[in-house]
Amino acid sequence: MNDYSIDDYADVDLPPELLKALSESNDQSDPLEQADFDVVEYINDMFPDEGSLKDADARLSAVEAEISELDKEIDCGIRRHAQRVVDGDAEKALERATDGMKELHSKIESIHARAAESESLVQSVSGDVAALDVAKRHITATVTALKRLVMLVSATEQLTAFASDKRYAQCHPLVLAVVELSEMFEPLRPQLPQVDELLNHKDRLLEDLKAECLEDIEGKLFTPGYDGDNKIDVKAACETAAAIGKEVKDDVISMYCMRLLKEYQKLFSFPDGQYSTLEDCERRFGWLSRTLRKYNSEHREYFPSEWRVDKQLCLHYCHLTRQHLVDILAAATAGPEQTEDPSLLFQLAVKNIEMENDLDKRYSRGEGDVSFKGIVSNCFEPYLSIWVNHEQSLLCAQVDEAAAKEDPEIMGSKRGSVPVPSEAPPAAVDGPQTEPVFVYKSVVELFTKMKKLFKSCKSVSTSNTMFLLCVKSFRVALDRYNDKVLSSRVRASASDEQIYAVAGSCIYITQTLPLLAGSISDTIDEPLKSQINFAKQMEEAADVEAQAIEQASTRAADQCIRRITQFVKDDQKPWTAADTADVNAVTSRAHRSLTGNLREAAQGLTEPQYSSVAEGAMAKIIEDYCTLLFTGIKEPVDSTDRVEILVTLTGGLQTLLLESPVEGASAATENTSQAMQAYSAVTCRRMQLPQAVLRALSVQQSGEDSMRVEIIQTLCANREDTPTKEAIDEALHIALSMQHGGGLSGRISRDGSSSMGSVGASSGPASTREDMGPMTAGQFGSVFTTAWGNIRNQVDAARAVHGQPSGQSGRQSSETQGPVGTSTTSSSGGAGGSVALGVVDDGESGDVAAKMQQMFKNLGEQWKTKFVANTNP
Repeated sequence: MNDYSIDDYADVDLPPELLKALSESNDQSDPLEQADFDVVEYINDMFPDEGSLKDADARLSAVEAEISELDKEIDCGIRRHAQRVVDGDAEKALERATDGMKELHSKIESIHARAAESESLVQSVSGDVAALDVAKRHITATVTALKRLVMLVSATEQLTAFASDKRYAQCHPLVLAVVELSEMFEPLRPQLPQVDELLNHKDRLLEDLKAECLEDIEGKLFTPGYDGDNKIDVKAACETAAAIGKEVKDDVISMYCMRLLKEYQKLFSFPDGQYSTLEDCERRFGWLSRTLRKYNSEHREYFPSEWRVDKQLCLHYCHLTRQHLVDILAAATAGPEQTEDPSLLFQLAVKNIEMENDLDKRYSRGEGDVSFKGIVSNCFEPYLSIWVNHEQSLLCAQVDEAAAKEDPEIMGSKRGSVPVPSEAPPAAVDGPQTEPVFVYKSVVELFTKMKKLFKSCKSVSTSNTMFLLCVKSFRVALDRYNDKVLSSRVRASASDEQIYAVAGSCIYITQTLPLLAGSISDTIDEPLKSQINFAKQMEEAADVEAQAIEQASTRAADQCIRRITQFVKDDQKPWTAADTADVNAVTSRAHRSLTGNLREAAQGLTEPQYSSVAEGAMAKIIEDYCTLLFTGIKEPVDSTDRVEILVTLTGGLQTLLLESPVEGASAATENTSQAMQAYSAVTCRRMQLPQAVLRALSVQQSGEDSMRVEIIQTLCANREDTPTKEAIDEALHIALSMQHGGGLSGRISRDGSSSMGSVGASSGPASTREDMGPMTAGQFGSVFTTAWGNIRNQVDAARAVHGQPSGQSGRQSSETQGPVGTSTTSSSGGAGGSVALGVVDDGESGDVAAKMQQMFKNLGEQWKTKFVANTNP
């Protein structure tokens, strides 16, 4: 069953006659056969309400059955009609159709044959037309070429006539035409002799015209009376020359410029010129200015503006001047003695650069224009080393002059008094004061001179000359200043203010030099940036600053400890007669001395420098005080009064070491608690050393002298990690318990190594004063520290023999074992080592105990020999 839709018939328009016939023939009672059938109305009539929808399926089935019936009727009708048409003879109809198709095929083949004949005819006709078209194009090209040839011949003849009469205004368009037409015939020159002859004639004509233009332009502009009849038009002649070709235009410009520079060459060429020296360079600039004015007033109107003859004149001038200067400079520096003034050489380089910049600004306006920069000035670069050497010698002379002054001028004022002068370095506003208080005026002048030289050098060169002057020469000057001015004044034991100025000048160098180096690095050419390095000069300044700080520390410490030394070594009055008042008076005088010196240091140094001075003075005082306890007291401390006096003196020393730096710093700054907090902690830690020394000296047991010496001197090796009192007492006790072994003599060298042989053997007596030489306390401490490590190695070896581990039974971590046979003691190597040896008893390693006992004895003898002899000449 076919499916139908109302849309299938929506666009069908039936003829009115058909509609009328249908309305007349069909049953009027069937709504489907009505001519004005309306589907919507028909459905609404079929289903008037919702209740009627229940019959929708039945009605749909009825409609579909009716449609199927109609299809069958239509099919039958068509078949009956077809049968009537063929009258029942279908085979005849098929034969007729076949015959018709054959006839149609034959007609088509006939048409194809006639079409092929027509195509052949068309191709024949078209070939003739194409040949005619090619012939037409050839004829047209020939006619055009003949016309152009005629035009070329005619233009050549006219140009010849006008050129002979010097009528350049008429020659200009003819030259343009001849040049353009001749380019068209250039490909024909090898094939056609006549064309070749014509073009050769054209070339000779233009060459003659070029020569005439050059001659007439030169004669008209530079030869008075050359054109008496005023027939020559110079501007038209220039245009004609430009029409001939660009090279002819360049020849005209070069001819004009060289004619103007002929006088310049005569006046300034080396060596025959009237003004052929460097001193006459100002005249060169004046000549160029006059020549440009002459050109603008007399000749500018003759030349086309696009030629820019004035720029070309300046370029020719620059190149010629460069050659002159190269000859002059080469001759001046060829001999063993350089005859040219270095300052003049530099000034000329600067002036030529200024001239180049002015010309470049005036004439190099567009992209692709030739720049004037460097044309002349670059010739000075190889010879500016003369100026560099001269300036270096001036810098060195300035340094020597500063070094020769016995009382050099110092800039600045004390901190806490008046503001620093404006010419001195500015003070910091936040944080610790790090700007120098006192500086030598000479160092400020030196850097001012170097900055001026850098600025001057920047104006003439940013390449090798800048590197030679601003790096190498500056290094030489700074090295010389560090050595001859700063270091020499520290070595010469100058006044306190001079020492402060040295320290401040070193800070000024370390603060200012990096800024100057940064400016140089930003300016110098890229390949040389990596070679800018002033690390050596910075390091030298820092070393000199450290020497100055050490000098200031030593002075403050010496004046303080001198008063205590006088009291301790006073042989006129027995120690028992001294009372607490005497000790207080001594410490009070030492306190005032140290406070005064530190106050001066605080006002003359920066805060970090002052802290270093205070710590250095404290360390020196404590070290000298410990040495004083050994060398100044020649009898045992066997009375309670003397012990109390030394204890009181040590306590007073600690008090003044804690208070004096704070009081001194208060004169220069308001807030000193934070700055001196670290100092106080270090002072308290280091004061444990003299307290330990005093306790060791007060032990009243026989045979302890050598052990006191080695214990205390071991402590002196590193004062920042002083062993406790308990460690010292235990070390003394252990050493005493080891005095019952066999005998052994050890020869101790300066490096602490022992010449001991096998266990129990003797290698000779202890070192004497003659083969050891004078030995300071610090040297003796180093000797003992190394010797002590050797002894501990033997203890470890003894333990290994008896099967006892080397790290058991209370050994402290006081050393770091190195390679086989060596060890490096830590800061508590002396006392800590003694404590560690307590695990070795007499029963297990008596030989080791004997070695220890003999070593203590030898060390004590050396100490007494050296220091007692040095204190009793």
